[in-house]
Amino acid sequence: MLPFSVPEHRSRSPFSVPGRRDCGWVPARGLDPDQGFTLTEMAVIVVVVGVLAAMASPSLRHHLNQVRLEGALLSLQGALREAQNEAIRRSQTCTVTVNPGVDSTITGSCLITGDRRLKEVELRHNRSSGPWHISFDYKGRNRDPANSGTIVLSVPNSRVRPLCLVMSVGIGLRRTGEYQGRLDSPLASDCLSS
Repeated sequence: MLPFSVPEHRSRSPFSVPGRRDCGWVPARGLDPDQGFTLTEMAVIVVVVGVLAAMASPSLRHHLNQVRLEGALLSLQGALREAQNEAIRRSQTCTVTVNPGVDSTITGSCLITGDRRLKEVELRHNRSSGPWHISFDYKGRNRDPANSGTIVLSVPNSRVRPLCLVMSVGIGLRRTGEYQGRLDSPLASDCLSS
C-alpha cells in the first residue's frame, strides 16, 4: 500500500498505469511521456522555423539599416552641437571636418568626446568633393557662407530613405529630415523636415 491515499471522488485518467502515481498529465495519443519527438516532427518544426525566419529577415534588415542611419544623423548633430558649445565656452573658433564617403569620420578641434565614425553609412555633402570644414566663432556663430550646405546620409545598397541635415549661415541653425532628391547633388530644398 502507498504511503498516501488518492481521494475516492477523484477520477483517474484513462491513461493511468496501475501502480504508478497519477499526476494529472494526460499524454497525447497515449504515448509514453519519456519518448520525445520523432524525426519527422523535428523536421517539420525546423522547416516552419526556417520559413518564418526567411520571411522576417528582410524586414529586420530594413529596420536595422534605419536604426543605423538615425544613429549616424544623431552622431553628426551631436558633433556639430558640441563644437558650437565648446566655441562659446572657450571663446575661440572651433572647426568640425565632415569627410564624405562610406564609413567616414567626423573630426574636430573641439570635440571633447572624440571623433565620430559613421559605420556602414555613406555621407555626401554639396560643398565640394573633399572634406567640408564647418567653423563656429567665439559666439557659436557660423558666419562664413562656405559653412552653409546640405549633408545627406544613406545606407549603401539599401532601400532605407536617406536622411539629411541642412546647415545655415548665421547663428548656426540646423534642420534635419528625410532626403527626397538626387544623392549625387544634395539640395537644401530636397531635405523635407519630418
